[in-house]
Amino acid sequence: MHYCARHPAGSISISPIAGSMGLTQERGKRGEDLAADFLCAKGYRIIARNVRSPYGEIDLVCQERGTLVLVEVRYRASAAFGRPEETVVGQKLLRMQRSAEWYVTHTHYTDDYRIDVVGVTQNGPITLLRDVS
Repeated sequence: MHYCARHPAGSISISPIAGSMGLTQERGKRGEDLAADFLCAKGYRIIARNVRSPYGEIDLVCQERGTLVLVEVRYRASAAFGRPEETVVGQKLLRMQRSAEWYVTHTHYTDDYRIDVVGVTQNGPITLLRDVS
């Protein structure tokens, strides 16, 4: 299992069995791994990965300076047709907001939280959009 040294053991949900993913899923997981490392380097602490809600999946659940941060990771092979983080609009953003509300309700979290988006391209920089909600 991939996680940076700042993640406490057992804090990340179990990934699918190696070899059971298709190419798209493998690329997505690689993007999530890169995003997790990027966020750890910025001081985020990863609490969970791939949390499923009735509205969709929350890629990363983190904490940054006492604030709960729910992260959507967007991966693209290139930015030729736009940056990956620019794809979080409309229904996708609404599903993320509903998933976030579901998560804080079901974990009885009562403090502030936000939704961030991390954009990853194969050979480009990793970008962070904070508080997209």
